[in-house]
Amino acid sequence: MPPSTWNAAKAKVQGLLSVQRLRIAQQKKEAHAKGSRRDIALLLEKGKIESARVKVEAVINEDVNLELYELLELYCELLIARFGLLDQKAYFSKLIHALAVLVILIPELAKVYVASYMQLQEPK
Repeated sequence: MPPSTWNAAKAKVQGLLSVQRLRIAQQKKEAHAKGSRRDIALLLEKGKIESARVKVEAVINEDVNLELYELLELYCELLIARFGLLDQKAYFSKLIHALAVLVILIPELAKVYVASYMQLQEPK
């Protein structure tokens, strides 16, 4: 049985706000990355290859972060779609377990994803 403090409508609104915030953050990061790409082109024109390399690494890291934002946005949208189930007693315990797993694993998944991506980028 759900706790008496659970408010599905309020949780759904917070989820929708989270999705909007993630989209805004993505747009800001995309705009910043676009500007950085222009800066890289200018650095390459001037022959400053080492400075351009450093900026490229930063752009790659930002791209990884953007992908993680997209993944978080998808998880939030999935939870919003399933909020109707949280009011039903039969599904509550299963969804609470799934939510707890997501809350615990998302930071770990992000670390693993970034680490595997960085291994792919290492020169051989």
